[in-house]
Amino acid sequence: MKLNTMKKSIIALAVLSSTAYGASLEDRVEDLEFARDLNTWSFSGELESRYDYFNEEDKSTDSHYNEDQYSLWARLDIHSKRSDRLDFYGRLSMSKYFNDFTKRVNADSSIAAAGGAGRNKDGAALYVERAFINYKINNQFTFSIGRLPTIEGPSFHLQKGTARSGSYPQLAYGAQLDGMALTYGTKLFGGSMAVRAIYTPLNQRALGGSGQSGFNDSDGVQVSSTEDMYSVMVDYEKLNLGWADRFNFIGQYVGFNDFFFDATSNVTTGAPPSPTTDAAISNLYFDYNAFVVYLEANGVAGTGLDLGFTYKHTSVDSRGGITSVGGIFTDGSDGKNDGNVFMLDARYSFGKFKLGYEFLQADEYAFTVGLSDVDAIGFYQTPDSTGHHVYGSYDFDSDLRLILGYMMQQVDTSYTQNVVGAGTDTDTKVDAGYARLIANF
Repeated sequence: MKLNTMKKSIIALAVLSSTAYGASLEDRVEDLEFARDLNTWSFSGELESRYDYFNEEDKSTDSHYNEDQYSLWARLDIHSKRSDRLDFYGRLSMSKYFNDFTKRVNADSSIAAAGGAGRNKDGAALYVERAFINYKINNQFTFSIGRLPTIEGPSFHLQKGTARSGSYPQLAYGAQLDGMALTYGTKLFGGSMAVRAIYTPLNQRALGGSGQSGFNDSDGVQVSSTEDMYSVMVDYEKLNLGWADRFNFIGQYVGFNDFFFDATSNVTTGAPPSPTTDAAISNLYFDYNAFVVYLEANGVAGTGLDLGFTYKHTSVDSRGGITSVGGIFTDGSDGKNDGNVFMLDARYSFGKFKLGYEFLQADEYAFTVGLSDVDAIGFYQTPDSTGHHVYGSYDFDSDLRLILGYMMQQVDTSYTQNVVGAGTDTDTKVDAGYARLIANF
């Protein structure tokens, strides 16, 4: 039975029961108002079981490493249409390794309590991946605020075999961000265009306690508690063209200034940070600007062919550094570096089966962020790399999908956390295979 149908049946039974037992008029009115409120909600979700295998070979040092990973992912989507003006969207998500009883953090290990997750108040934590409202000011302007849909944007939907969501381009962001946005929508040249201005301020503060939450860098200078981060996006879509069923263009700018890259003395010892004993060893600040262009065409020439292309240009101005580590793409001296990323997607649909290929090339100084990527090797966030990705998906029905994929990536420069330091020449090849079984509910 559908969830909404079941809810209505239960509510109707409750109303009839209260009437039958002589409930007051106020109680019956309250029941009807409760039914009205519940009818604004809808729920859906995914349960994904995933297997990953990868083999990493560093030819420059004649070393290699391989690993198997079994993981579980759960996502619950929530939507409430409160009125013609206001919509709420939410997603609760969880991801974990299968039976992760033993956890090792740096040099410390412990037996985890994952076997009792949900019963012993530990393990299998649930996170708020998104929680925002869209408020329709009028027919053209919409205001959004909350934890915004900044991940899994184009071309992620091509790989997953789903329709495009409302998220921003995959390479533009790569992390869940909170903020606010104002969108202007209109019709243009037979299609739909949305222009969006986004403000996602970055908070840098010492958590816990009361009073002032600021802290100092290694020079004793107080770090600003908030840094402004802005983005502007143009999204154009047109259907039923002569050469394609659908065409989509996205242009986006993202930027911020004076972001402090925090680091304390624990980076040299490997121990977890302590706000009371660890000394700051960083005076690294940097500015970041990125321009992203995304093009997509579906049903090209009346066939099952879908094409996508992403270009991203990044510019980073690094000042200062982390002791014994360096700055952003520098050895610790001030420097400015530009980088580019190119990504090509091609997918062909044979009914329930889809076969796809993805090519990605990132320059030596390409600044990419992939905190929310689901692949095991950092395919979309590694600078100075060339990668190939082949995948196939099969829909058993509308509720169950199997995706099999293979990734190969060549990395020529290695950085700390992918962006810090002057970089070390390497000759690393990574091969990775995965299987994803996704159930929709």
